[in-house]
Amino acid sequence: MSTGTILCELEPANWLLFSSNVPPLIYYSHIPNIIIAISLAIFILVQNRKALANKILFFTILAFEVWVFFALAFWATNRGDMVMFAWLMDILVEPLVYIGCLYLLYVLIDGEDISFSKKLFLSILYLPVPLFLPTDLMLSAFDPVTCLAEEGPLALYYTYFVEILVTIWVIWFCIDRFSKTKGNKRREIIYLGIGTTLMLVAFAWGNIVGSFSDNWQLGDYGLFGMPVFLAFLVYSIVKFRLFNIKVIGATALVVTMWALTGSLLAIQDIETIRYIVAITFVILLIVGWYLIKSVRNEISQREEIEKLADDLKEANDGQANLIHIINHQIKGYLSKSRNIFSELISDSIYGPISEPAKPLLDEGLRSLSEGVEFVKEFLDAANVEKGTYAYNMEPLDFKTLVSEAAEHQKGFAEQRGLNYEVNLPEGNYSMKGDRGELSQAVKNLIDNSIRYTKEGNLWINLERKKNKILLSVKDTGVGISEELKPKLFTQGGRDKNSIKINVNSTGFGLSFVKGVVEAHKGRVWAESPGPNLGSTFFMELPVN
Repeated sequence: MSTGTILCELEPANWLLFSSNVPPLIYYSHIPNIIIAISLAIFILVQNRKALANKILFFTILAFEVWVFFALAFWATNRGDMVMFAWLMDILVEPLVYIGCLYLLYVLIDGEDISFSKKLFLSILYLPVPLFLPTDLMLSAFDPVTCLAEEGPLALYYTYFVEILVTIWVIWFCIDRFSKTKGNKRREIIYLGIGTTLMLVAFAWGNIVGSFSDNWQLGDYGLFGMPVFLAFLVYSIVKFRLFNIKVIGATALVVTMWALTGSLLAIQDIETIRYIVAITFVILLIVGWYLIKSVRNEISQREEIEKLADDLKEANDGQANLIHIINHQIKGYLSKSRNIFSELISDSIYGPISEPAKPLLDEGLRSLSEGVEFVKEFLDAANVEKGTYAYNMEPLDFKTLVSEAAEHQKGFAEQRGLNYEVNLPEGNYSMKGDRGELSQAVKNLIDNSIRYTKEGNLWINLERKKNKILLSVKDTGVGISEELKPKLFTQGGRDKNSIKINVNSTGFGLSFVKGVVEAHKGRVWAESPGPNLGSTFFMELPVN
């Protein structure tokens, strides 16, 4: 297979890729592909370098770009050794384009990596190509008259067998997944499947035509399958938000216009360029129309976003003013009224209170106390949610804090007839945190379980697990419904039965707990077998 430095009766290449040997339309079929494909691949990879689909697309298109580069070099050169080398490189990377497309479809449609067995099979399928690449089984000789290589049996039959097999696999995979899915996912499969199939069929057709007819110029026009694939891919990205990319339409259209226009510079034949300019003009009219439409849509969306942002700012300002009024006015009024009732009941200087009046005063004091707690809970949750609260981090013993909070809530639990058990084993529970806010968070957890347990038991347990402190509050109460689970620790998080069970529920108590715990680099969660089967609330905090 040695060719030495045999030269064909053709013009030498300039800059490796340019010469009059290259048929005029070859530049038009190759250069736009190089620019458009690699630009899109880099753009997608930069969005998320860790995503598997992004990496597969990049390396698949990179393999295609290598193929196109060496195809151009093959056309431009008059050196036998360069023809043979470029031809071998194309044989080496060509199956990778097919395998990469199949792999990409699996990941995009199934949303996960393919199995090890599939990877092993595809690797074994590809292995003979690099293994026998430098042998006569791939390229047997070089013909200086035609300046073409003579392909061996593996290049003629095995590589095309791999390409046809993978193309059939792609079609079967898309049909199989289409039959097993519903809704918009079906449309996504259709677009990706059609685009990929057309690209692979066009690519295979071009190469097969060249191998069996020696008309490689006609065969290279199969590269127009890549823009078709990219068009379907870009549409799918915009339509179905593949690769987590939000803006790509206008970018892809502009790059396409640059590529089509720039490729005209490489065409040297005047007669040919007239036809190409006409074709390019029509394409640019279509691309330009879509570009204008895309820009107008983006402007419209931006204006809508700006309007929503103004509305949101106004709403936030209104909420901030409302919280300010609640904090400085309503909370003050309620606290003052509560103190008056408390003083009237407890201080003897105001004289004896008649028996009929005592229940009314007691009820008034209780109602105002609940009102003050309601407002305080709301304000605490709002401040924690906004992240405006300044925590006073200091060394503390979390066991002492829990013991005090549990003792504080004990009377309320016994008042409701609950069996109240507190288990605080010995150990080192030292940590760094805001004593007041952590204490309130623990009280909220215990209070929540008491209020939603009509009868039965309530257990408070504390334990040390390596560098974590774990508090659990378990009850035999109403449990947690599937409807409530996603919004349990959010502001206003309650379901339709919450108010029926606890008429004073604000829906802010657990939101406050979550904010405080997360500010201390911990986590809080709840578990429940279901409604009426009890619940367990967990608070996990790191040991500093």
